Amino acid sequence: MRDNAVDGIPPTQLELTADVEPGDNNNRYRSYFELLTARPYQIVRDGVLRDCNAVLDPVLDGQGNPVLDENDQPVLQNACPDSPDPTNVTASMSRSGAHFSSGFFSRFETPGNSHFGFLTPGERRLIAEWLDIGGQYYNNHFDAPDN
Repeated sequence: MRDNAVDGIPPTQLELTADVEPGDNNNRYRSYFELLTARPYQIVRDGVLRDCNAVLDPVLDGQGNPVLDENDQPVLQNACPDSPDPTNVTASMSRSGAHFSSGFFSRFETPGNSHFGFLTPGERRLIAEWLDIGGQYYNNHFDAPDN
């Protein structure tokens, strides 16, 4: 999904790649992590992808000057004040089952949505069944790496 990205960030904050998720000791694909895990909203700052809630910008007055507090220090705000939730991007799917993943399925089932018709009813049913059994990463738990 990087090819549709602005400044290296997918427009929906959802990166569906086969890259391994950094810091995941089980070496799961990033797409699995992104679909099933809430994570911080991200922005590119100084050429580096950073969590939005970790980036602070000065508050500016009407003339573009920094607003100062009572100690003459700049007042800082989250760098993403206009994002819907600057601290988290909610998971698209839930390991609790298809019932709790209705937002994901509605994108494929509701006419007018960007992904309407991308999945057949059989494909949606297969994903729903997978979520209903917990969205497991391995079919055989003996194949999972030891932690």
